[in-house]
Amino acid sequence: MEKPVSKSRTWNESELADTFNLTRFFDYVPKLAEWLTFEPIQQIENEEVFNVLYQEMRENADYWNEQELVLFFIGPLIRIFANYKSPDFIMYSEREISATVEDVFLKTEADLLLAKGKGEVLKVPYFCFHEYKRTKKASSDPVAQVLEAMLIAQEMNKNGKPIYGAYVIGKDWYFMILEGKEYCISKAYQATIRTELLEIIAILRKFRVILETTLI
Repeated sequence: MEKPVSKSRTWNESELADTFNLTRFFDYVPKLAEWLTFEPIQQIENEEVFNVLYQEMRENADYWNEQELVLFFIGPLIRIFANYKSPDFIMYSEREISATVEDVFLKTEADLLLAKGKGEVLKVPYFCFHEYKRTKKASSDPVAQVLEAMLIAQEMNKNGKPIYGAYVIGKDWYFMILEGKEYCISKAYQATIRTELLEIIAILRKFRVILETTLI
């Protein structure tokens, strides 16, 4: 039966998986395993800034709202330590993206996107990121938010390449990948544990390598 075109709506993960015949793998798929295989950071540059961010996260993870989490932690962490400045892609924030996927209209606002673009014109999304405060709620499913953005990106790109993503719930960071009809999500990395915060930075940096060598 043909799926009807629908207006923009709020999805949960199970609804997206059912509507688009997606399969979630709980053992790491090869591309996610590759992404999460990184060179450990032995000595972080800008250590004083890193220590400030780390300490503020430890003290405020349970209290910050979404805007405070982004302003005081996620934004500085990505800007200073992930090094996503490049002439080949642009980092966009709070951008609405939409596409009709298998006759179903999808539209969402991504908190952060790494994409090929020119000025305000976003063309080829590579990485979709969402952040949330304290816990996952039924009314705001972070997996669904990222997955919807990834499905839109997949439709926009039409190149058969995987879409990468991440979401943050308070102190916990999760990394995910969508390839065709299959998706997979990492274990939680806790930003309030110093060694795991260094791993988060290493994973973000590893994505840049993947982006520049296989996606662009």
